[in-house]
Amino acid sequence: MIKTKIKTLLKYIVIFIFILLIAYLFVTKFSINELKFKCSGQLTSDIDKQSKIVYTKLSLYRPWVHIWSKNNCDGDVHLEIPNEWVEYYECLQRNGDQLHIYKEHSQEHLVGIFSLLSKALSIDLGPFGFFDGLCVPTD
Repeated sequence: MIKTKIKTLLKYIVIFIFILLIAYLFVTKFSINELKFKCSGQLTSDIDKQSKIVYTKLSLYRPWVHIWSKNNCDGDVHLEIPNEWVEYYECLQRNGDQLHIYKEHSQEHLVGIFSLLSKALSIDLGPFGFFDGLCVPTD
């Protein structure tokens, strides 16, 4: 009788651990949707205007990430001008079909906008100037 109860208890413990493991794997695997783009456009500075290619990775958080997240951001952004510059922006805020890009979680200074509709990127790159271009998805 006691052995049967122990076996039943162990069975429920194993099932519970298995369910927790599946839930953990689901949350960690499917909490971020990454979109990668190659953006061609103009980089305008005080000195000149030149054609540039900017590679962009948008990491969009799934809705359930806000359950444990301390910030009000919907994602983050990595930008790269090959062999010249790499930058990370901590906060994306979704506003309809636009993603507002902020340098920090505080969301005090809007530095750029990415349009999900037209795939256009407009962003202030600080000392490099202002980039404005159209993007195409990459692998």
